[in-house]
Amino acid sequence: FILGYVALSVVVPLLAMPAYADGAVTTIAVAGFPVDASLRELKNLCRSCDGFEMASPNVRPGKPPTLFVKFDSTENAAGAIAFLRTLIFDEEAPAPCFLKAEFAKKE
Repeated sequence: FILGYVALSVVVPLLAMPAYADGAVTTIAVAGFPVDASLRELKNLCRSCDGFEMASPNVRPGKPPTLFVKFDSTENAAGAIAFLRTLIFDEEAPAPCFLKAEFAKKE
């Protein structure tokens, strides 16, 4: 991943990467956003991650949004999970919390 001028290298064990009967999962689910997160912020969050293909925010009125992000490979999805788990989305929030990222239950 490239973040500013810092390259991050992530090693993820193969056992942490799910595989299903119809193939490997390359979509991740990200939660932990504030209720007022904008669609633009959500859609652009993973654009610079290796293998990014598309982002689909799931926004419900009055509830924190969830973001589903598709990557070109399970390895790139795992790298994005590792990166996102270290990220605080809004450092100015009264109680900042880390994002929660995991492989989606289905493609």
